[in-house]
Amino acid sequence: MRELYNALPDDRPITTLCVVEDLNKCPANFTAVSRTHDQDIDADLYKDGFFKRVTRYICHSKVAGYLGYVVEEIQVVHDKESCPSGYTPISTTMDTREMNGLCLCYKRTTATSPGSPPGSSAASLPY
Repeated sequence: MRELYNALPDDRPITTLCVVEDLNKCPANFTAVSRTHDQDIDADLYKDGFFKRVTRYICHSKVAGYLGYVVEEIQVVHDKESCPSGYTPISTTMDTREMNGLCLCYKRTTATSPGSPPGSSAASLPY
């Protein structure tokens, strides 16, 4: 039965995000986005510096974060701009704490069970 369960896609919602420089340092309970889905190319968010390879990757979790909340929207802003109201900023990498010139901002919303109206209680969710 476990083999069947593991073969099914993980359709749980994303609950939190972080950014790392090194794919091997993605935190526990997070999954790194290393390749793009549409073009199957490196998903590095950052352009290389002059004479230096700089990388930034998004990591997502479906178990960490605030209970009952899911990621609804993501925006990228320059580090000199402010994050939109209601968004959580990620301005440093989780592994090296370096600034990256860009700020990844994400907005959380209350999770709802299938068929429930938006904003209803998430207490009945199966995950």
